[in-house]
Amino acid sequence: MAPSNRPDVTFYADEYRFSVRCSVFLRNAQGEVLVQKKKTDSEGSWALPGGRLKVGESLIDGVNREIIEEFGVATREHRFLGVIEQNIVIGEQRMHEHNFIYSAGYNGVITLCDDTLDWQWMPFDRLDTIKPAGCGRLLDGSSLLISNGFITEAAK
Repeated sequence: MAPSNRPDVTFYADEYRFSVRCSVFLRNAQGEVLVQKKKTDSEGSWALPGGRLKVGESLIDGVNREIIEEFGVATREHRFLGVIEQNIVIGEQRMHEHNFIYSAGYNGVITLCDDTLDWQWMPFDRLDTIKPAGCGRLLDGSSLLISNGFITEAAK
């Protein structure tokens, strides 16, 4: 799949950046969850794979595109789990994101296709350590919407 040349679903208002994301739980035969992080992330924050939605793209098409771009496999049997609303501050930028979370199967062998990323299979019992915060609660059905609220620099 060729990378889309359409813009991300992102807009700016004053100091805020709003964007729509889609992320996915992919599990291997041992029940571990695929996680990724930017190689430049000095804090070592692992996250679900995914990314920003493109203008005119459906959520499932966005999930599939992101996984093909990053790991070379197509997703299938998508199951919507919920939405995580994130309001975070990084430097001077306030970000408000709606992240639509899915679980899915995949076809083929996971292969890293994006050299800016690291990846690993994480044991299911460590999901509380990954981003977006609270995403593991979507898997057991205990929540369909998680709102993390605003995090200030002083709270870090």
